Amino acid sequence: MSADEILERTIEQCVKDHSAHMIDLVVRGEKRGRVVQVFVDSESGVTIDQCTAISRTVAESLSRGRLLQGQYRLEVSSPGTDRPLKYPWQYGKHVGRPLRVKMRTVVVKGTLSSADDTDIVLETGAEGKCVRIGYGDIVEAKVVTPW
Repeated sequence: MSADEILERTIEQCVKDHSAHMIDLVVRGEKRGRVVQVFVDSESGVTIDQCTAISRTVAESLSRGRLLQGQYRLEVSSPGTDRPLKYPWQYGKHVGRPLRVKMRTVVVKGTLSSADDTDIVLETGAEGKCVRIGYGDIVEAKVVTPW
């Protein structure tokens, strides 16, 4: 297993220990000024206190395992609306919100009217026209913010 895989699995386990899911891990920068960003979420959302607790656990694990050489800054936060939805359970949290869904050949915009284990339904027009999209057909989906 590579050092990157060990790092990812270690952080993912720390996040799971706090009843959350790691949505994304971004490591950027050079040895002297590296930034480690851990994006976490759960079915009920994450709180600042939960992010703080996850951050402490991750920092302890990284230090104990000497998984990163040099200095780094650790940031743990929720993914925010600018990050793509990654897991089916995330869609349920956004029912009623506008989504932009990129598929292989087309982009569909609409209001998420439902989401289950296999697909989502977007209301795409004023006439109540709905489109059912399977998760396997989604390349990327993001919540559309009004700003």
